[in-house]
Amino acid sequence: MKFKINSIKNRILTGFLSILVVVLALGILSLYYQNRINQVSNLERLLSRIESHSLHLIKTDNDFFDIESINESYFVTRESKLLDKRNELREKIAHDVESYRAQKGRDILRAELDKVERTLEEYDQHFQVLTEKIYQRGFKDYGLEGKMRTYAHRLESFTQEIKLSHILSLRRHEKDFFLRNDTTYIVLLNRRAQDIYSSLEASNASDSAKVLIIKYVNTFNELVGLQKEIGLNSNEGLRNELNDLTMLLEDHFNELSSKSETWALQLTDRILVLYSVVLAVVIVLTVIWGNFVANKLSRPVKRLDAVMRGAAQKDLKGLIEVPLNNPSSEMENLYQSFIALMKKTKLQMKEIKDKSKRLHKQNQELTKVNHELDSFVYSTAHDLRSPLASLLGLVNLAEREDAPYEKEEYIFMMKQSIQKMDSFIKDVVAYSKNKKLDLTNSQFNLRELIDGIFEEHKFMENAELIEKSIKIGGSETVKNDESRFKIIFNNLVSNAIRYSDIAKPAPKISIDIEVTQERISVVFSDNGIGIAQEYLDKIFKMFFRASENSPGSGLGLFILMETVKKLGGSISVSSELTVGTSFFLELPNNPKRNAVVLKPEGELRY
Repeated sequence: MKFKINSIKNRILTGFLSILVVVLALGILSLYYQNRINQVSNLERLLSRIESHSLHLIKTDNDFFDIESINESYFVTRESKLLDKRNELREKIAHDVESYRAQKGRDILRAELDKVERTLEEYDQHFQVLTEKIYQRGFKDYGLEGKMRTYAHRLESFTQEIKLSHILSLRRHEKDFFLRNDTTYIVLLNRRAQDIYSSLEASNASDSAKVLIIKYVNTFNELVGLQKEIGLNSNEGLRNELNDLTMLLEDHFNELSSKSETWALQLTDRILVLYSVVLAVVIVLTVIWGNFVANKLSRPVKRLDAVMRGAAQKDLKGLIEVPLNNPSSEMENLYQSFIALMKKTKLQMKEIKDKSKRLHKQNQELTKVNHELDSFVYSTAHDLRSPLASLLGLVNLAEREDAPYEKEEYIFMMKQSIQKMDSFIKDVVAYSKNKKLDLTNSQFNLRELIDGIFEEHKFMENAELIEKSIKIGGSETVKNDESRFKIIFNNLVSNAIRYSDIAKPAPKISIDIEVTQERISVVFSDNGIGIAQEYLDKIFKMFFRASENSPGSGLGLFILMETVKKLGGSISVSSELTVGTSFFLELPNNPKRNAVVLKPEGELRY
């Protein structure tokens, strides 16, 4: 079959195939660039994982020094879950490094990655040495410390030859050194030991006592030397070297991240430039070819258009004899179809006019309905969207962000927003329960309840730095609504931790309780940041917060007040800015629920 280029079908097919070839070429180029971008993304993901595992490794090492160095079980078995975890992390880092080396394009960053690996190896070596030193040092009855303690305890059996006060003086200097890491106590202990030894020589004491003094002092000095090697503080010894390596590792990661980002940007720029050039060429070629094909197709259409315009001004009779100057088969068929269409058109025009009147009326009604619907949707959308606008904004920012650490920041902010909303909902539920649930009267242990609350809050920020003191006068077992007591102390403890003043040398929370047969008196004090005098009369109000940036929902102290009132108790507060805050509570013990035992309304004291 002969291919006729002047046929409309063939012309359209030719133009379509030409465009298809161009689109396929552009698609292949896009896939190639996408593959390169994926390679860059894979490398950046691997770098992030290596850095994350490394930071986790350092944290695990710090946990090991903080926990296992004072764990007797470790010195007995020399086994530690933290060390097992550390080995797993080290294997993951090694695996990720090998995976990184297997990726294409790794040569650009190989030098920096080698620095990271060498620094990690050096860090591991220092960690192993420090671990060995800590094990040699021991704890309590193990290692050098155990050996020194054995000599010290044996000295106490020679009180007939050595005054007990002298022995206690030695032990005090020993303990002062290990508690404060002050080398002054090393000199004091050795001087005191020399005095004791001289007095033993002068009194012709037994050789056993003198030998024991020498062994005790020598072991102490050996332990001191080992402690100096480890480091009396984080700026000395092996601990300082580990810190320096940690900082160096951080610098390497920063440099690696910077070079990786630079490389990714350069590659992206090159891809963008090349893609833009190719796209521009494709557009130019498409325009040229499209114009050529359009001209080939438009000539017979223009001739048919002239016939159609004539038909709009004449009767249909005689149009069949109008020549089209050798039309193609497609154009001839189109012409005949046009004639038939024109005949039908006149018949349909009357019907269309009749229907248009009905449509116009229906359109007016539909416009009115649409307007009402738009108003409803707008109001509903506005009312539903407001609470989620902030969270949605963060989601949109995270979707547009390519950097993993930026996404983590947005995810963290989203979590904070969700957690804040969750905390608010819990406060509302707690308030609802307090309002609606009946009071119960069960027996429970106050100290166990408060200890449990402190345990639940131990992971709050700075909670571990605060000293807790609980004093209970009278019976620790009371009878009242245990769940509401838990709400009261939960709010007091969480507020005290949240508004603690960590800058003070000894942040603390003190709870003094006096229990009688009829009532429970509580003084809850802290030395936190305190409350300004102008806010003291507002802190128990619903949704009150001193500023928009204040943490919490503004419901905590309001729920506390409402719970105390529900129990038939009273509460007052005194506070001084930068000094601390004290809450004074009077609550019934084993109350009769039908009667108000104490004052039903909370009262404020300034």
